[in-house]
Amino acid sequence: MYRKALAHRASDCARTLWRHSRYRRLVYFVLMLVGWCVLVPPMYLVFLHEGGRSDTIAQYSQRPEAQDYVDVTLIAQSANLDKHQLSAYVEVVPNGKYALANGEAALGLVGYFGDTVVQFTKNRRMQAFDLAINLDGSPHLFPFDTHEGETSVLVIRNGDDRASTNDTSTAEEDAVRGTETTEFVPVHLTFFGSVQSLNFEAKLTTSASDPVSIRIQVNIERTALTLAFSIIVMVFMWGLALAQSTLAFQVLFSNRQAGPGILVFGITSIFSLPALRAAQPGIPNMGCASDALCFFW
Repeated sequence: MYRKALAHRASDCARTLWRHSRYRRLVYFVLMLVGWCVLVPPMYLVFLHEGGRSDTIAQYSQRPEAQDYVDVTLIAQSANLDKHQLSAYVEVVPNGKYALANGEAALGLVGYFGDTVVQFTKNRRMQAFDLAINLDGSPHLFPFDTHEGETSVLVIRNGDDRASTNDTSTAEEDAVRGTETTEFVPVHLTFFGSVQSLNFEAKLTTSASDPVSIRIQVNIERTALTLAFSIIVMVFMWGLALAQSTLAFQVLFSNRQAGPGILVFGITSIFSLPALRAAQPGIPNMGCASDALCFFW
């Protein structure tokens, strides 16, 4: 009996407090705060995880024990998936006998980066440059598209420079390098990927048929955050389309009055759909998978 009375009294007290608007606002605030704590911190942790994945993607050294080598760093800086092209910033730093005390190149070198040939002049700093890597993929499958690219890195000593210097290398050493007339320079290669809304997976290898050049294979896909955001936008566009269809059905078949408020909602929805579509990060031109799934309807 006492418990029932206590419960009834607590219920009356709760109803009395709920009638006061400031207490209701406090409850709403607490619920919003709990929702924020449940959604925002995990999303931010996912963002940090995605950012951490875009640090060092892959490293490869042709001769890890070598003291004389060239350090090559490729940094993916932008990707134009519509044009199937990845732009990378390339830095080349000599070490050992290939470098002077001030960091300049002690010998003339030639770098082959895919189809790009770069001459590095003796007694000068090895200049950085931009490298274009062709991609294969299907941008129209956005946001579920994947892309692949491939290039290679090879650095040799300039033959003209070698002929003009007193080279004491033996034939056996030349054979290890490749041939008697070509000296292949060992390369330490590092690949970084840091393009917004994209994930990179890089594989650096050499083959038995071509052991002197490093082959770079890059796979690109949308980040988990980009994919989730695009799906949320698509769901929201479907919600607008269904709301608009329901409203039109009620006006046509249920004799609902099309007042100013209803007309404003319909017009606003129509103009908001293109803006919602454009809000998806990196979305290509009209006609991609995202449009077929939600925008056209």
